[in-house]
Amino acid sequence: MLFAYMGPRPAPLLPAYDVLVRKDGERRIVVLPPLDCNWLQPMENSVDPTHVHYLHGAGRGRPVHGERKAEIKKYDFEPFEYGIMKKRLAADGGGALGVVNQHPLVFPNMLRQRHGREHYLQYRVPVDDARTLFFEIYFMESRDGAAVDQPGEPPVDYAQPAKTPDGIYKMEKVWMQDYMAWETAGAIFERSAEHLATADKGILLFRKMLKAEIDKVRRGKEPMGVMRDPAKNRLIAFHTITDTTREVGRSR
Repeated sequence: MLFAYMGPRPAPLLPAYDVLVRKDGERRIVVLPPLDCNWLQPMENSVDPTHVHYLHGAGRGRPVHGERKAEIKKYDFEPFEYGIMKKRLAADGGGALGVVNQHPLVFPNMLRQRHGREHYLQYRVPVDDARTLFFEIYFMESRDGAAVDQPGEPPVDYAQPAKTPDGIYKMEKVWMQDYMAWETAGAIFERSAEHLATADKGILLFRKMLKAEIDKVRRGKEPMGVMRDPAKNRLIAFHTITDTTREVGRSR
């Protein structure tokens, strides 16, 4: 993978996101098929947690992404230094709400997730207004926390096409279901005709954040995510949660 900076000089540091720099595990890259839609469609999906129940079948008792079953009572979204933290909250036996799943949208075009010992960072890279490249960088923690010799180049896997040769979406994998929803909404989704509701709080928050950061650049300021301080760039870790038993009822 190549990282390019296209802003004014001097060039900043490449952010040392944990998935990119940790040594206590093994790393690999997955290249997914190019998306035939605007990059903002998969990014808004990153802060739309209710789609999991309707698109991926979680509401019918089938776990998604390896999560344990939990009755989600509330969704929450919090801006933080690197983007938006998305939280799913469930009730414990006493009715107290606790976080059962937490993973951030890393502004502007990334999603950071974790499933057990496996961490990964998704990149949605615009090609033009109607096409998007999609990469995932996976990091599997070693069981004992020991350092692992890192290869000069991590292994790269290429995902199968999301559609059959005659254009039918395969749908057997979660990411294929996402591709169907993103692409069939149109190359550039017509947002002027949508009707947002309370479940779309995360989407609204992301759009406001995106506009605010664009306005900063127009005023000659740097947007969120530009890293220039070496002291802050040693390892940028994200507090992610996937265990639905230990986290329920903990203070937020």
